[in-house]
Amino acid sequence: MPETKTWTAKAIKLLIANRGDLEYEFNSNKKNHKIWEKISNILKENGITMSGQNCNTKFRNLMATFRDNVQRANKSGEGAINWEYYVLMKQYFGKKDSVTPNQNTLLESSLPNSSKTSLNIGKKTDEHTKMSKPQHPQLLHSIDEEINSDEDIIPKRKKKKNFQEILLEEMKEDRKARDSFQNKLENFMDKLIQIETAKLDKM
Repeated sequence: MPETKTWTAKAIKLLIANRGDLEYEFNSNKKNHKIWEKISNILKENGITMSGQNCNTKFRNLMATFRDNVQRANKSGEGAINWEYYVLMKQYFGKKDSVTPNQNTLLESSLPNSSKTSLNIGKKTDEHTKMSKPQHPQLLHSIDEEINSDEDIIPKRKKKKNFQEILLEEMKEDRKARDSFQNKLENFMDKLIQIETAKLDKM
């Protein structure tokens, strides 16, 4: 079988299929370079000479292109997709969270920054409310009773007078002043009459 060192359509499809078949191993094993070497050996058995690192790099590029096409399909429909590896990639990786995030992730990503902040604040507020529940309700009740009893002892502030009440009081004061002046005037006139009468009697 002739060997090839270029990424032909056959080589790419073989890479996608083997990477998809080993998805579980990639998710459960942190040392992915060994799995890429396994894929490299499978490709070599089929006449394709590619290193594990080369396979890894090529697959990353394929995933980036696939994500772009998924977004385009969500907006315009899959009929607008003409990428030849789209169906095969969707078959193996269409349900990955990195490709189709869950509803909560989509909701948060579609919100503006201020709304995200509000949501985070709301979550923190709920947590704070749960943590700040009174631990000793009886003690708080007794404190409330003491506060209420203190309110009975503290004298209440005088109610502020409105304009009409102030005007009435001023009118009353003016009337008292007029009455007092009139009384003084009458007394003065009486004394003056008495003096004049006394003078007439002497004449």
